[in-house]
Amino acid sequence: MDGSHCRRVSRESKWVATRYAMVRKAEADGAIILIKHPTEDLDADILTKPLTGAKFLRARARVMCLDA
Repeated sequence: MDGSHCRRVSRESKWVATRYAMVRKAEADGAIILIKHPTEDLDADILTKPLTGAKFLRARARVMCLDA
């Protein structure tokens, strides 16, 4: 979505710009509320990045539904 704010959109990224514009419109209309979550709170991190130490233990506990 980074390039979608530009006036010039490439052929490959035009669908991203279209969907991003729809999300911005829905947020402006009050139909949705977007909330920014810090990286530490994202469960998908364990599947997308190499985690070590405390970050790994916390992500593993959250994915396995253990008390973290």
